[in-house]
Amino acid sequence: MASHGQTQQFEWALERLRREFGAERVSVEVGDDGRRVAAEVRPPDGGDRRPYRVVLADPVLGDVNRVADPHAFLDAEIGFARAWFEGKAKRFRTYG
Repeated sequence: MASHGQTQQFEWALERLRREFGAERVSVEVGDDGRRVAAEVRPPDGGDRRPYRVVLADPVLGDVNRVADPHAFLDAEIGFARAWFEGKAKRFRTYG
């Protein structure tokens, strides 16, 4: 996927999600004003669970690049996503 203005700063996180879950399962959504950016990870094999949503930037919640340890944040989100797909968690999005 080509980078563009709103997602370019999050390419490190998107690449990590693609490596963990497969590029075909990860999509990016940018809000109308460009201030909200989220990645959606679809369940494996088209499972019946809804996609797990990783919020990368939100005007209220903040920006993953500005947290104290953005890589640890993403590690945690990957773990939460896996637990969601395995049916071990009720959380299906960041800050759930």
